[in-house]
Amino acid sequence: MGKVFKKLRRKAKNIKNKAVDAVKDVGSEIKDVGKGVKKVSKTVGKGVKKAAKATGSEIKDTGKDIRRVSKKVGKGVKKGARTVGSEIKDTGKDVRRVSKKVGKGVKKGARTVGSEIKDTGKDVRRVSKKVGKGVKKGAKATGSEIKDAGKFVGKKTKKGAIKVGRVAKKTTVKVGKKIKEEAGDAKDFIVDTAEKVLNISDFKLKTHFIICYDKASFPDADVKKWIERRLKLAEKIFSMKPALKMSYSFERHKNGNKMLNKRFTKGASYNRFMNKHFDNMSKGIIKGKLVFLVAEGWAVSNKTFKKGEMINLCGKALFPLYPGWKKHAIYLSRNCGTDTFAHELGHVFSLRHTFEKGGLCCADYKKGEKGKSSTYKNGKMNLMDYKTNLTSTEETIVRRESLNKCQRRAAALGRRRYMLITGHTNYLKLKGLV
Repeated sequence: MGKVFKKLRRKAKNIKNKAVDAVKDVGSEIKDVGKGVKKVSKTVGKGVKKAAKATGSEIKDTGKDIRRVSKKVGKGVKKGARTVGSEIKDTGKDVRRVSKKVGKGVKKGARTVGSEIKDTGKDVRRVSKKVGKGVKKGAKATGSEIKDAGKFVGKKTKKGAIKVGRVAKKTTVKVGKKIKEEAGDAKDFIVDTAEKVLNISDFKLKTHFIICYDKASFPDADVKKWIERRLKLAEKIFSMKPALKMSYSFERHKNGNKMLNKRFTKGASYNRFMNKHFDNMSKGIIKGKLVFLVAEGWAVSNKTFKKGEMINLCGKALFPLYPGWKKHAIYLSRNCGTDTFAHELGHVFSLRHTFEKGGLCCADYKKGEKGKSSTYKNGKMNLMDYKTNLTSTEETIVRRESLNKCQRRAAALGRRRYMLITGHTNYLKLKGLV
């Protein structure tokens, strides 16, 4: 291994020496090349200087030639401008002379044209006067002809109008006879239908009761008895034709215990509550029911009550004041008398309280001892009274389930308002939708 390394070292030294010799040779050659470049650049620079001197002398000569030529051209331009100016002056003088001549000719032509226009104007005036006279004569002749034609047409129109009048009289007489005949038939039809309606014996009304009590406090059997007693009494009171005939159904309110006792400070809030939660049923003209809500202690403040006083209601119904006035369900208290149901139905059939001003059929009722809402007549109470002036024993003897003849007739007319020809109830009218 030592011999090998020695051989390698020798070879490396030889290579190094050769490389150094080569670099020296290259350096000497580069120096020679530099010297040659310097010599060439010196010769080239001398040639460029000589050429630049020769070019500069030539440029100076050409500049002198251009100056000479420009001086000659300027002199020629000045001479030409002078000659053109003199010619323009001469032409201007000629134009002035010609324009003066033309102006004089135009003035003469205008004068001649003006005289001719005056002559034609005079001729036009003469002709227009002649035409005007002819038109006046023609107008007079036409006016007289029109008058004659008008008289002729007037005579004919008078004759035609007389004929038309005669024909119109004949036709009106015929039409009048037909109208009378048709009116008679219509009257007979109306009378027949009215008699049929008036002779309908029954006014069929479906009622539906919403009970706010649970079964433990108000069992189904007791509910049926409670409803049937009130329906029976109402049918007895409203027996004039069309006699009231009612059927019923009932259901229990889901949150009935919460609905047993409610207070309303204003009548408007009561109406909004009833319209929202307890509305009358009316799915169609015949399909529907008059709804009654049965609870315990509801109260609505009234102006007649003292400030802060709230009195429990026995019942509350809407009076049919206006056609199309929406009417909600009727409130009834379970603890009030049997006749309360008939009393509220009386309002539905347009009966007012006996103590109200302007109440129909109640003008001769006297005020009772206990205030405005207590009235009596001949010692008897009326169904449409509010309070009694009698003692409890007298009240049980007299009963207040009576109506006078005027009230019975008015209630019968009120039933006919909601009744169809078939005797069924128009539930859309009853609810106030039509």
